[in-house]
Amino acid sequence: MADCNDLFQDFKENISVPKSKRDRLKEGKDGIETRIKNYFKNKNQNQPTFCQQGSYALNTMINPLDGECDLDDGAYLQHLDEEKENWPKTETVHSEIFEAVEKHTDQKNEDHKSCIRVVYSGDYHVDLPIYGEYKNRFYLARKGDGQWVESDIRSFNEWSINRFKDIEQLRSVVKYLKAWNDFKSGGFSGIIITVLVGQHH
Repeated sequence: MADCNDLFQDFKENISVPKSKRDRLKEGKDGIETRIKNYFKNKNQNQPTFCQQGSYALNTMINPLDGECDLDDGAYLQHLDEEKENWPKTETVHSEIFEAVEKHTDQKNEDHKSCIRVVYSGDYHVDLPIYGEYKNRFYLARKGDGQWVESDIRSFNEWSINRFKDIEQLRSVVKYLKAWNDFKSGGFSGIIITVLVGQHH
């Protein structure tokens, strides 16, 4: 059987995000977090905390064919009322985060159903899902009928990190499958691919 290890290693290097771009991603993420914290500080409200999510947190990010990487950074609000029934509508907290990052780049930000997106033209974008905590459970702010939907991405991060711990090859397999999905314009999300690899290695 042919030894294709060198070919896979070359492929992995080609699809991985280069260090210069990873540095820009981190710089952009940090700048957005600072801007949001200052926004709430100026309103004399508790500043949100943040939790990196998805491929950036798990080190399975690839450089997609269109060149625009996707970084997920959850914003965990700290100024909400102790009683969930008194929380504002999700449209309100979306508007606050949107306002906080307005004109952060020269591109127009996007207000999606489940996140605020800050775009760095042709390079990457940062998605900001917004969460509240009530009785040790986390709720995602989804615009529309769903409103505050229970969602705990931190548990998924913990599961993934533990599942892939000390098995670097699994991260490589996730990257290979993501690149194949990107090439085929497939409909699989990064989370689905990560779960499938984690469960069936």
